Amino acid sequence: MAREPASLKPLGNGECFLVDVGGHRTVAVRLPADVASEISRESILISQGLFTKVKSRLGLAPEPKGWLAVTSVDNPLLEELDRFKALLVARLTDATGIAVTKSSLAISASVPV
Repeated sequence: MAREPASLKPLGNGECFLVDVGGHRTVAVRLPADVASEISRESILISQGLFTKVKSRLGLAPEPKGWLAVTSVDNPLLEELDRFKALLVARLTDATGIAVTKSSLAISASVPV
């Protein structure tokens, strides 16, 4: 599969990026997984063992992080959501050096008001 033209610009502290995939802009923000899920209303499955989950709930371990990507509802890449997620995951993994997975990425589409 050939990679499509994309650019990625860090915004702030390395946990927020402006991603341009094929001429369509998306903002990706690293957030606590439950916050990203709540905003997008999409379930984020973070792979954790039971021990890690308990430690996180007790405040003994960092809260699991997920990614929230926000793009325009007019972005035609939303019609191929799996492909769009794969492109974003690849760009974010390259930019952060952290393995980003499709299951840790929630997509939200904005509507102009």
